[in-house]
Amino acid sequence: MYRIKANLFDNKDIMTTIRSLIGGDSLNNFESSLIELEQTIKLVSMLLLIVFWICFIIVCVFFKTNIEIELYARRKEIGYLQIFGVKRNWIGNSLFFEYLIKYGISVFIGLAVYLVCSAVYSHIMSRFVILHAGSALII
Repeated sequence: MYRIKANLFDNKDIMTTIRSLIGGDSLNNFESSLIELEQTIKLVSMLLLIVFWICFIIVCVFFKTNIEIELYARRKEIGYLQIFGVKRNWIGNSLFFEYLIKYGISVFIGLAVYLVCSAVYSHIMSRFVILHAGSALII
């Protein structure tokens, strides 16, 4: 006999065995509703992942453009440093660490805001129990 370690819906072999014992395609209407909800959640998750990657690409392009504009505006400063004998390697390293700190702090603050917002959203959504695709029950 099968030893169930997880939810019945996680193991397709167990579901197939139960269906063959009962003699029907579906255990009940609730199961088909759950399967539809699972597919909807997967679709929404995939769409959110695509939106996330699009936003990530836009942010990367913004960072790159912002750095190029700032370097163009600071070309006199970099030129003066080269005239005074500062090595290009040192200038490049100092600019790299300057931008690393600047954008690292920005990313850290963004992640902190994201974590706070996701915790609030999770707390709010944990109060709902999904009955079927069209309604929810507040606990």
